[in-house]
Amino acid sequence: QAMARQLLVRHFALAIVAGAALYFLTNALSAYNDYLVGEIALYFIALCGLSLLTGLSGQISLGHGGFMAVGAYTLALLMAHTQINFVLELVCAIGVTAFLGLAVGVTATRLKGPYLAGMTLLLALALPPIADKWSSVFGGDQGLSTTVPTAPGSVNPEEWLTWIQLLGALITVLLHANLVRSRFGRSFRAVRDNEVAAAL
Repeated sequence: QAMARQLLVRHFALAIVAGAALYFLTNALSAYNDYLVGEIALYFIALCGLSLLTGLSGQISLGHGGFMAVGAYTLALLMAHTQINFVLELVCAIGVTAFLGLAVGVTATRLKGPYLAGMTLLLALALPPIADKWSSVFGGDQGLSTTVPTAPGSVNPEEWLTWIQLLGALITVLLHANLVRSRFGRSFRAVRDNEVAAAL
């Protein structure tokens, strides 16, 4: 317990230091470069998910792009059709994506190897035709256009969006680092190394 708390405090301190460094970095960059930093943060979040599933657990998933698309479309639709706070819209998008992940995860619990890869690939391939079929809602193959969320005070909107993306990446890596060193992380590694022994 004491060691786990020490790890948590250390990871939290590193996240704060990294956050401060990134804050000063984004202040020094142009709006376009801030946009690029935000894109890197988004893909970093996706890579953390792949690292957890494929690297730590040894399971093959080809559906991460599909889950990213569901979250992005949910947020874009909420931004276009509601007037609620952006943070609440973001939480709703995360909730919808998590619900889909849970639904897919429950149905895939007995699949492994190429069967799991095939199921997740099916999810990724099924989403683009949905956007094309209901193009009036989802924008077809061009997707949806959104505006940058309103920034507080005199903060540059692109910089504000980048800060949100970086905060998401820092929270993700903090949770990932602690999960890897937890009892669940050890269970994931056991599944990767030997599923029969892990089941026993």
